[in-house]
Amino acid sequence: MPFNYGDITLLYDGSGNVIPANKGTFTHLTDQIILQLRQDVDYLGELRLMTGANWTANKFNWSKGTSSALDKWGSSPDKTKLWLSYITNLRTACEELYTDAGLGSPSWTIATANLKPLYNSANAIIAGNKGVYTDVRKKSLYQDIRTALLNVVSETYIFVDAVNGSDTVGDGSASNPYETWDKAVTVLESAGVGNLFFYPGTYIIGSTDNQLNVANTTIKGDTDAVTGDLLVTFKNQRNWLIGATDITLETIKFTFGAGDVNKIITGANATVNNCIWRNEINTTAAIAYFDGTGHTFNHVSFYGTANTGRGLQLNDNDVTFNNVLFYSLYFGIYFDSSSGSVTENNCGFYDVGT
Repeated sequence: MPFNYGDITLLYDGSGNVIPANKGTFTHLTDQIILQLRQDVDYLGELRLMTGANWTANKFNWSKGTSSALDKWGSSPDKTKLWLSYITNLRTACEELYTDAGLGSPSWTIATANLKPLYNSANAIIAGNKGVYTDVRKKSLYQDIRTALLNVVSETYIFVDAVNGSDTVGDGSASNPYETWDKAVTVLESAGVGNLFFYPGTYIIGSTDNQLNVANTTIKGDTDAVTGDLLVTFKNQRNWLIGATDITLETIKFTFGAGDVNKIITGANATVNNCIWRNEINTTAAIAYFDGTGHTFNHVSFYGTANTGRGLQLNDNDVTFNNVLFYSLYFGIYFDSSSGSVTENNCGFYDVGT
């Protein structure tokens, strides 16, 4: 949720008159924020599904078409009417997410009944609604929806921050995260369901830290909202980081240096999205080792040092690679087993011996 809603300007002043200087900025932010909020709602719905919740479909049933419609808004009256429809849809989606997460009902600063259109069916301004429309204050509506979504996120994720978090006074929420992998996994194991989100930083997972054994968990690292760069680094020093099945690893860098262990997952059916493994020492060992079967790697990179070592070592051949890069390694992939099948799409092997 990258937008700073506190900086949103208003289109109308307290008398219901357009503020000329805010017209361009207001429209630009409206398009971006509505789109972002819809994507956030859809993403949260998918997360609720993955945690075994009762969300009934992967996508909220948007009554006003796809997000691409935002690029096709016409005149100011039409845009205003469509905006009101989107806001109403977003609030309904938030209410459904709240119900599903067992959170009761969201708190709306402005009652839905007070969301009145500025234009009538003839595209003429409704004089009596100018003040109401101004009082609606789009900024407040966006902030309300964003707060509601963050509350659902906090219910779905346990948050960890190596820089500003605390295992002592933190509660794992987005605003008060834990500090370490060990604490977050302890809480997750106790709950039996959930996901982990890591704020920017380096996380050294020691040999005595907990192994994750909760199936269907997503482990996600923060990224730069503009460039998409990965901002979270894991240094694994325990013997097998994850023991559960159906795990998703997403947007995390793994470094393999002195004292680090390459054993990542023993369970089956892991999905790895947009991750990087990098060998920091000249070694013949693999920089990542996955046990189990049925793994899928999407947009993943394995970087060696001076054409030495193995990129990925697998215990079973039932694996799918989509857009995976292997660079400066002696072996790109090393299989412990000769059985099973390998599916490969758009992969690259550069400066790799075998």
